[in-house]
Amino acid sequence: MKFTFILLPALFLCACCNAELIYVDAPKEDQEIVYNYVRKVLQPDTVFSNNLHRADFRIAAPFREYFVEPGDVAAGRLLSATKSGAWQFLVFRGTNVIGIAYCMFDPKSGKPRASVEFSTIAYPMEPVIMAEQLPQIKQQDYEVRLFGASFFRGLWLHAKSNDIFIPANDGFGKLQALRPYSEAQLIKILQPYEQTMMPINMESNRQFERNLSMFGEAMMDYERVHGGKRDSISPVLLEIQKDLSDVVQILNLQGISSEGQKLSYKIKVTFRDRTHLVVSRVDILEKIHL
Repeated sequence: MKFTFILLPALFLCACCNAELIYVDAPKEDQEIVYNYVRKVLQPDTVFSNNLHRADFRIAAPFREYFVEPGDVAAGRLLSATKSGAWQFLVFRGTNVIGIAYCMFDPKSGKPRASVEFSTIAYPMEPVIMAEQLPQIKQQDYEVRLFGASFFRGLWLHAKSNDIFIPANDGFGKLQALRPYSEAQLIKILQPYEQTMMPINMESNRQFERNLSMFGEAMMDYERVHGGKRDSISPVLLEIQKDLSDVVQILNLQGISSEGQKLSYKIKVTFRDRTHLVVSRVDILEKIHL
């Protein structure tokens, strides 16, 4: 199977020849990780196996993803609060997009790792085509980035001044897809929404912490009754096994003790209602010996 790296602007026949759009290269190590991972995934895939020797699979020059936390958007901060995320590579078969390859960073080791999602998507191609037609790019260089904040998903054209944002979709009817927005215009649309959502999100986070606390207490109670000596146990993983009703589930619960020992239990969880957002009761049915 043959792979090549290509520059993204070369893909668009309608691109303006004098457009000053800059595509920043991912580190070589990240590119190699994506290259090897995509090859490993595609090689045995029966969807592509019939044409493996004839197709020229290509990985486009990457986009860097940036995002802003909801709390910053609610406070009216956008560019000043951006954080960098994964590198995103479009995977082509001929001239067709067949998927996206991501190079992310493991939160524990800090090392890059790759993943691939396959779909026939257009994003971010349409916003790029739109960007190359803007008159502003003839006046100064713009670096092409992906951007996410609140319900906005699209392109961020970053420059020394007058940054431009192009949404890939209409954002639940609150934006006009493929129309350029300034930072001030975007804040004016996103900020009221996040200010409305903040109390809801805060309560949701508090309820999540209360649920975790109930799981931890259930594990501690079980160990005390059965002679276990644990200073504390923190829940780390829940796996749904079976629905007993709209509000009752059987799950596997995994925890880790303060001594670093992994523990696993089969539990029955009763929720307040069918949304499964609020845990009312946790019953440990048995301990699973690893």
